[in-house]
Order: sequence, then C-alpha cells, then structure tokens
Amino acid sequence: MSFGYHTLGFGSYPNRGSGSSIAQGLTPSLLTLTGQSQTNANQLGNSNSLNLTNIGGVDYTGNSARIVFHYQKGSSFTGDIQVYDIVVSGTNFNLNSGMGTFQTTIANSSPYTSASFFGVGTNTSGGRWNRDSNGTPSNGTGLTLAGEDYFYAETSNPAANTVGFNFWLRSPVVSLSAASPTLSFKDGRYGAGIGTLNVHLDIQ
Repeated sequence: MSFGYHTLGFGSYPNRGSGSSIAQGLTPSLLTLTGQSQTNANQLGNSNSLNLTNIGGVDYTGNSARIVFHYQKGSSFTGDIQVYDIVVSGTNFNLNSGMGTFQTTIANSSPYTSASFFGVGTNTSGGRWNRDSNGTPSNGTGLTLAGEDYFYAETSNPAANTVGFNFWLRSPVVSLSAASPTLSFKDGRYGAGIGTLNVHLDIQ
C-alpha cells in the first residue's frame, strides 16, 4: 500500500530578483501532495497549513491572489482527490453554503495560462472539479466526509484513460492580509489512482 508523500515544492520564482516586486501570474508550487494517504472511505482528511509570509523565501503579504489547485491524475479512474475547509487570510470558504465562485477547467488544459475556466457545479461530470458530499460516486475512491461538502476531481471519462490529465481549480481573488497571511485546507486522498496535487497562488 502506498501512502504517498507531502512536500513543499518551491522552485525559483519567475522574474523576481533581490528586492524586486513579486511577478504577476502563477507562482511555483507552494505544496505538493502525491499518492494515496487513506486506506478506507471512513477516514478523515489531511490538514495542511502554509505560512505565506515566508514560503520558498518569498513573502506574499499584501498581495491579491487566487488560490490555485493543480491536480494531475494517476493511472485509473480511482483518483478522485478531494479538497475542502479552505481558509486564506481569515476568509473561510464554507462549501456547505455554496461554491464561493470557485472555477474549474473542463478539459485537459496545460499550461495554466491557456486554460479556460467555468463555474464549479454540484454534479459528477468527468474531467473537471465538482462540488459534492457524502463520498464520490466511483467505487474504491473518495472519503465519505459525512456532513462536509468538498470539491473533488472526477477522474472518469474523459479523463479515465489519460495518466496526468490536468484538473485546475481556482478561488476568487482574495487579499493576503497585511498581518501574517496563511492558507489552510484539508485533502482526501483515498483511491489507488491518486496522482499529484500542486498548490499555487495566481498573483494579480
């Protein structure tokens, strides 16, 4: 059984020299999550927290940005990763109350700059992020998370036979507060086909 791993993936920041302002656009990955981490659907999700005042040597305080989740699926349809309880700089996106104007791609799009975005729906459409509750529809994938709405990547057709199929999910623009901005969220990674999730900011 593979439990995957959890790393901070900084990389080099584009167009950023010593003392210069932060470039607009997608940052390097701030967090990388790979592989299955739960062994049955009744387990709880994993908690993640990022201090945006110093991550990869960069202080994002005072910027406006979208939170961007980039998921590349694994080898089968059992890769329905879940994210929920998303909080950034005190803004709590309570998915039980709605989608909070999050957007998803509906095709295998890469890079981010060429992707087309649409509002997230409450459904089970393949090849996109959806809002759902009480477990994902495919057998052997997805945590139940009773009473908790979440976003999940539906890895059935048209994504089922494409290893590395790209799913993009992004938040509305938020202000990274002047007082120690943070990003936290939970993830569910139950399924043999779980791939790799990278978390970015899209600086405005």
